[in-house]
Amino acid sequence: MLSPRIIVQCAVQIVIVLFSKILLQPFTRRDYSLVDKNAIKNIPHLLIGNHRRGSDPFALCSILPWASILKILPIGFMTHNVFYDSPLRPLLWLAGCYPAKSPKGQHKLFGIEGSLKLIKEGYSICIFPEGTRIRKPGRGEAHWGVIKIHAASQNTPFILAHIEYKPGIKAWFTFNRRIIRYKLIENPQFDNPELIMDEIFSL
Repeated sequence: MLSPRIIVQCAVQIVIVLFSKILLQPFTRRDYSLVDKNAIKNIPHLLIGNHRRGSDPFALCSILPWASILKILPIGFMTHNVFYDSPLRPLLWLAGCYPAKSPKGQHKLFGIEGSLKLIKEGYSICIFPEGTRIRKPGRGEAHWGVIKIHAASQNTPFILAHIEYKPGIKAWFTFNRRIIRYKLIENPQFDNPELIMDEIFSL
């Protein structure tokens, strides 16, 4: 039986995805050639991407086809405490966010252990190994949290996403502001977060 948390967050996430598709999809190009739509099962996945802009979590999820999105919902988003421990917390919770840390012991669900608990409850997890936005070309250092989650949940498949933005007003007028390339890895085997980032930046 689905928990009230799952029901509420699924409903809110479907609405968010709908509005994100309306707002973001016209300006986004998608390469889904490395994903067999029939291979995405109705089970939790790890959505892992590089991080350029604050809108990346919305773009990463909403640009996926509806058939894929509905299979991997609900999604948990590990969120920096600067945002989660703020007046935005109720809205972030509804959207599926949970804190990266519990500095004062005030959160029961957070970080790696929280991610694993959510996976067991049926959630996919969206995570950015760089841990922060890297606006300039190139990439930041990958943190080990994604490997710890992967090591404790090795049957969870990956959906990798490489997100890049084109500068200038011309990119907006030509509806080519961002491009997202996806890759499904059904049986991932990684022991270093930099190897995951290598895979992402090879897309």
